[in-house]
Amino acid sequence: MESSTGGIMIIIDHTKMISDQGHYKTRSLFHEFKYESKSDYIPYTLSERDRKDSLSMYRIYMEAETEYEAAMTLLNSWKHWEILTATTWFQEHITKWRAEREIREAAIGKAVLISQAREGNVAAAKALHDQATKRKAGRPTKDRVEGEVKRQAAVESKVSNILDRMSSFDA
Repeated sequence: MESSTGGIMIIIDHTKMISDQGHYKTRSLFHEFKYESKSDYIPYTLSERDRKDSLSMYRIYMEAETEYEAAMTLLNSWKHWEILTATTWFQEHITKWRAEREIREAAIGKAVLISQAREGNVAAAKALHDQATKRKAGRPTKDRVEGEVKRQAAVESKVSNILDRMSSFDA
């Protein structure tokens, strides 16, 4: 894979992402850990922007259509991606990236629905309405609980009144 950053062409050589012992490299692939590594091949940075000597893994991940596509572009292996994302030190990064990607995808989806609703697509308008009015999962609010208690009390009072009236007919 080739990528241009600031006029410098960086070629990603996936064959250098495996150690001489046959293990997938993780920390040694990143500029941030270059002083811990004996590797002379450090293609990536954890930064949001490319550096003159390394590409932003974040940027490539966010530009990919899917996580699988990102894994294949970055490491040419889903297994390697699973190993990298399972490392303790990488967890904080991938968790943030996935959350941001989820927010981005929801925003893109909503923008498409808004555009379609403006063009008269009733289904899109309904989907937007449903999104805006759907109840959130979880514990009900205090107001909702109090409202339900009042409703139940009113039902019990009504039932009690009906029973009282019925018993007066029996006498």
